[in-house]
Order: sequence, then C-alpha cells, then structure tokens
Amino acid sequence: MRYKVSIQERTFQFGIRIIKMIKSLPKNPAGYAIGNQIVRSGTSIGANICEAQDAVSKADFIHECFFKRSKGN
Repeated sequence: MRYKVSIQERTFQFGIRIIKMIKSLPKNPAGYAIGNQIVRSGTSIGANICEAQDAVSKADFIHECFFKRSKGN
C-alpha cells in the first residue's frame, strides 16, 4: 500500500495528536506521569524513523527499523 503522505509527515502529525491528547488527562501526579511517558514515547517514533532513514544501505535501514521497533516494545 502506498501512502500519499510521507512517513515523516505522518509521524509528525501523530506527535501533535499525542500532545493534544494529553491535555485531557487529569491534572494530578498520575496524570502528569502518564502524560510525560506518552509524550516521550509517542514523539520518539518520528525521531527513530529519521534516524533509520539516514542508514547507508537498505540492509542498514532494515536493521535500524527492527532495532528501533524492539526498543519501542
């Protein structure tokens, strides 16, 4: 399946939606802790994609994607 919007744009928009979503969390210590973790993990996806796209070869790109995927899980 081909996407008309680049992966960079999709992950950027995802990060924006994550940041907007945490505004609905409760304003208490638990809400702040959860929101902080969600922002860090949700916005790191775009950074990981950019890093993988800087790979030298296709094999390196695949390795970077799987390495980042395993770190995210």
